[in-house]
Formats: sequence, C-alpha cells, structure tokens
Amino acid sequence: MSSLLLVGVGLISLSVLVLEISLTRIFSVIHYYHFSFLAISIVLFGSGAGGVYVYSTASRSSQPAPRRLVWMTTWFSLATFATLFLYFRLGPQIAIYPSLISSGEWASVGMISGIYLSMAVPFFFAGAALSLALKLNPERVSRLYCADLVGAGLGCLAVIGLMQWLGAPRTAAASAVVSMVAAFLFRLSAPGEGRRTRSLPWAALALLLLAASVPSGLWRITHAKGRSENPLVFEGWNTYSRVTVSQAVEDPFGWAMSDRRPRGKVSQLMMLIDSAAGTPVVHFDGDLSKVEFLKFDVTAMAHYVRPNARILVIGAGGGRDVLAALVFQQNSVDAVEINSLVARVLGERFRDFAGHLLEHPRVRFYVEDGRNFVRRSPTSYDLIQLSLVDTWAASAAGALALTENTLYTQEAMEDYLDHLTEEGILSISRWYYVPRPSEVLRLVTTALEALGRKGVVSPEACLALVRSLPPESSRWAVGNLLVKRSPFTGEELDRLEATSNDLQFDLAYPPRSEASPEILELVRQPDAFIRDYPLDLSPPTDDRPFFFNMSRWRNLATPPQGGTLQANLDTNRLLAGLLGVSFLAVLAAILGPLW
Repeated sequence: MSSLLLVGVGLISLSVLVLEISLTRIFSVIHYYHFSFLAISIVLFGSGAGGVYVYSTASRSSQPAPRRLVWMTTWFSLATFATLFLYFRLGPQIAIYPSLISSGEWASVGMISGIYLSMAVPFFFAGAALSLALKLNPERVSRLYCADLVGAGLGCLAVIGLMQWLGAPRTAAASAVVSMVAAFLFRLSAPGEGRRTRSLPWAALALLLLAASVPSGLWRITHAKGRSENPLVFEGWNTYSRVTVSQAVEDPFGWAMSDRRPRGKVSQLMMLIDSAAGTPVVHFDGDLSKVEFLKFDVTAMAHYVRPNARILVIGAGGGRDVLAALVFQQNSVDAVEINSLVARVLGERFRDFAGHLLEHPRVRFYVEDGRNFVRRSPTSYDLIQLSLVDTWAASAAGALALTENTLYTQEAMEDYLDHLTEEGILSISRWYYVPRPSEVLRLVTTALEALGRKGVVSPEACLALVRSLPPESSRWAVGNLLVKRSPFTGEELDRLEATSNDLQFDLAYPPRSEASPEILELVRQPDAFIRDYPLDLSPPTDDRPFFFNMSRWRNLATPPQGGTLQANLDTNRLLAGLLGVSFLAVLAAILGPLW
C-alpha cells in the first residue's frame, strides 16, 4: 500500500475536522449559538450517506475504484468551496430566522432544511472517499484507520492556530485546499503513468485557485443575526468566539442608565462576542471625573452601600465594571475574564484607548473562568459583582445543550457567599422583562435555595432588589439583585431606597412602599409559585446548569412569550425541529438505500 494513500486519508480526515469545527463557529456567529450543534449532525449525516452510497453502488459502477477515490476527493474539495461561497452570499436571508418554528415563521423549516442538506454535500463526498480508501485496501484497515485518526487529531490541533490566523470563514475555505492536496496525492498513487501526467496541471491549477481565494475578501462576514454589521475597527477569532470592535454611540452607554446621569459626549467602543453579546470599552485618560456617568447605572447600586471595598468583578469584558469601581474609589478590584481574546483586545490592541486599565495600581486582572477563580481563591471580598454576564458564543453557552451556564447555579451562589466578608454583598444583574421578569425571579429562587443550604434562618431578609424603570414603549429593564449572608440592616435599606429615589430607580424588594407582587408571592410561597408559573423557575444546579432554558416541555407547541430572550425559549422547539429534519434526511439518504 502506497504511503501517499495513507497521507491522503490523513489529509481528508484533517480537512473534515477543520471544516466541522469552523462551521460550529460560523453558525454561532451568523445565526445563534443554538445552530452550532447542527454542524455535528451534518457531518455524521453527510459522511454516513457517502459511505452508504459507495456500498450500494459498488457492483454497478464501471469506473475503477482508484479513479473514483480521486474524483470523490476532488468533489469534496470543490463542494466545500462552492457550498461555503453560496452560504456566505445567502447568509443575510438565512439569518433572519433565529428560531426554527416561531409563530408565522414556518419558512424557517425550509431554511434549516436547506442549510442541513446543502452543508452535508461536502461531507457526503468525504465519507465516500474514505469508504473507497478502505474498500481498496481491506487487508490494511488498521493502517488506514491509524492514518484517519492521526489526520483527525492534527486537524483538531491545526484549527486552533488557523482560527486565530485566518478566522473561521477562511479556515473553512482552507480545508478545501487541504482536500485538494489529498486528491492530488491519490492521483499520484493511482496506477498508470499517463493518467498521472495528464491530471497534474489541472490539479495544480485548482490548488492554486483555491489557495489564492483563502486570503481574499470572499470569506468575510458582513451580516449576522439578521442584520448588517457596523464598520469594524477590529476583528479577531479564536476557537470559541469571534470578537469585533466598532465605534459606539457617543451618549454615555449603560445597561440601565438613570435619566439623571450627566449629559455630554463620551468616546466609546462596542465590543461584540459572536455579533450579539456586547461589552463597551470606555475611553479613559486617567481622569475619573470624566466617567462619572458610570455611577448612574442600576448595576452599580451595591457600590453605594459598600464603600471602601475589596471588589471581585466576574466577567470583566470591556472593563466597564472595573472602571466603575475605580470611580467609586473602591480599595481594590480583582477582575476575571474567561475569554483571552477579549483580554487581549482590552490590554493590547486598545490599551491606550482604555487608559491602561488593566495595569492600574488598584486593579489585578485574571484570564480565567470566573467560577474556578472563586473556588480556588483564598480571598474574601466585600463585593462580588456579575453584571449581565453571559455570552451567545456556542462553546461558552453549550451550543444546543439548552444554554448551560455554571455561573448561575445554586452551588455557584454558595461559592460566592463563601467568599464574601461578614457583611459582604453579592450583586447580580439580569434582564427584568415586563411583564414577566423570569430571569430575575429565577435568580431569587436560586439565592433563596443557596442561603437555605448555608443554614440562614431568614433568607428572605438577606435579599434586596433594585430595578430600572423601562420606557413606556419598551419591555426591557434591568434588575440588580443584592444578596448577603446576613439580613440587610435598616441603614443599608435606607441608603438603597434613598439612592433609588434619587436616580429614579425602584426598590422592588423588600417592600417599603409598593413592591412587585410577583416577588412578594415568590418569597412567601416559593414552591407554589414555581409550580404554577408558566416558565421553569426552579433553581439550576451544577448537574442541571440550564439557567436560561426556562421553557417547559408542556409548552413546546405554544411557549409563553417574553420572560427571557425568545431565542433561549425556542431551544426545545429548535431541538425537536432539527430532530425531525435529520430523521427525514437519514431515512431518505441512509436507511432507504440500505433497505
């Protein structure tokens, strides 16, 4: 058996793995993270269908197996190139359907089916090529399988560097170049000198054309999540996110800013992760008086209650919460960010713009998972802050694993409480949707459970909730839940109430005047409230860390609207829809021919 055949098999496997991993990233950016799971199903379906095709047509094909191997590998390369080209041209039309079967959007079924079947075409030829290689050398299956595994392993390693160097779209296109090299090697290993000579110029020409296309502007994402992207000043990729930076609006940006904030223009950049999860980078020249507006966000309420504090910020992002802590003249700030690319953007690419924030004498910055940092840290903090920490990047969100997030489980709450000082405060901000603030309600149930497990006698007295008041035309507000290990004192509640009134926020809990009836009912009768609520508010755990997946299976046909991001509520329906699409495809392309 020719060594060229072994190398070719390894290159096909390398190409398949690089293309598959690239597709998970591309789907996450152009659509939502839910769709990245689709890539795995597409690869399994396409390669399986290719193997069945080779098996079912073996006795009817008049073409020699070596020549079929060359052509199948060549078609794998060309199909990869053509499919990606068409996909990036049609992406804006496809991306306007972030959910599969939303009300009045049955066209989404056709869109998903089209993506599924068209993207499976390259993997069909890859599966057929690998099957033919095995068919050619049945007595050397172990060596071929070894080459296959080595190629797949090298593909998993290569994609790390390729993604950072080329980005996901160009990395996917580069896989077509690799597979064309495999076709070239298969042709050289085929018997017959004449066929080799005639094929060399064409193979070389195809290879050069594909290589030239990889660094070109063909592979650039211009539309994502159903909208065109703003002009970018930075774009970077790693294996679990795409980070872009664009110019932000000049008005002071905040998740829920008070109308009494200082007016004036502010220089800002907006950093987006996978074209959806945003984190602002505020221009800072060392003069804290120029960023006083950071005091007027509802996410900063804990600073008014706990001054001169040691702070831990989980999910530092663009550094906004870190800068806010400095504005409040807090003693020190430990900032944790899981995404190394985000940290590089803030600490290197826009280091001067951010005022060397990560090098500030009162700031210590860590690139690490926030939960792991807390668990291993020996430090106790006066304030632990998580302000709308989440991401819609596939790997971090668990792809279609029903949006898992271990930052919001009851065990995570216990870890945070364990690392607070005696009077320390845990501050968690989440979206407060009107009229169904389910994210905040689920935070409350989780906090109550965590406090109860820590032996707190009256956990309801250890909570306070300040919420912004949304404009009449909007359903979006932000709730800032504050949690202590001991009851809030009257002085602390007085300060929260006075600050809330001054900034035109609402102290929704504990009730001092008019409170949120839902939160009162939840605190008084949690079991009954959770049972009767249309969404799942039960506390998530580390074994079931699906904080954002609140839909119940009984609501699969007609899920309740609102309460959390609708794309999160659609995960169960999306999973069911994809199961139906893949089952029909397998039935038609694999089980049918075998039968």
